[in-house]
Amino acid sequence: MAQLIFHLGAHKTATSLIQKFMRDRSELMKELRIAAVSRSYSNVCVGWGEKFSARPQLLKDEIKKLIDAGNKYIVVSHENSLGRPFKRECSHLYPNAKNLAESYRDHLQEFNPLMVFYTRSQSSFLQSYYIQTVHEGSTKSFREWYDPIQQTIELSWLWSINALRSTNFLTVIKKFEDLSSGGQEDYIASFLKIFLPTEDLPKFKYLAKRNISVGDIGLKMLLKCNKHVRTNAERKLLRKFFQENFNNTNYPRPTLLNDREIDYLDKLYIADHCALQDS
Repeated sequence: MAQLIFHLGAHKTATSLIQKFMRDRSELMKELRIAAVSRSYSNVCVGWGEKFSARPQLLKDEIKKLIDAGNKYIVVSHENSLGRPFKRECSHLYPNAKNLAESYRDHLQEFNPLMVFYTRSQSSFLQSYYIQTVHEGSTKSFREWYDPIQQTIELSWLWSINALRSTNFLTVIKKFEDLSSGGQEDYIASFLKIFLPTEDLPKFKYLAKRNISVGDIGLKMLLKCNKHVRTNAERKLLRKFFQENFNNTNYPRPTLLNDREIDYLDKLYIADHCALQDS
């Protein structure tokens, strides 16, 4: 009996690290009888959730094909699966989570998926996601981006967590900070342990550095450079340049929220942490 593992993000919790590991270590995945739906195909059949809702059969057919090929574990990993966060006209962090979770429930029941979702503290999530917007070409300062968000959006993870739990599928919630301190290999292993029997998990090395971001100086320069970028090709080259030369390994990580703001957010969303402890 094959097991479907649906890894739904969230953003900025090393989802792409897991995706790239499964792609890069295809021989190990074959040995473990794990098959992953490719990121490129997930873009087609999941998108920001709306593509799945419109044509669920695309993903279902791919899952069935991988099951028929004799794989024991089928992994769908796509951080956009609950839609876009920080939609200014909405009040929740992932406002489409409820509707999309209902769509997954209605169309994936035959596979009885294990739902996996990672969160991180609101302060670190905000800062990391902002930097992502700059990588994607934004020229807004952190305050220009964040001030409207804090005025209108409830940043609790509970809306998304409750939406996933309402599917009645087995749902595993993990916190990014609890797992990331051990490095890439430990983080990947913690994901595999969610569904692999401990005795089946081999030791492995994965030294490729993934998801390198910019340091503080790099972020300041990138904001200025973004104003002059004209094409996606130029943006990719610029991002690569700053990741290689002004990354957060060689330079301090940008500090965008002060200690008072971080403490305030931690206390405000203490209920999130309690809910995660029960997961």
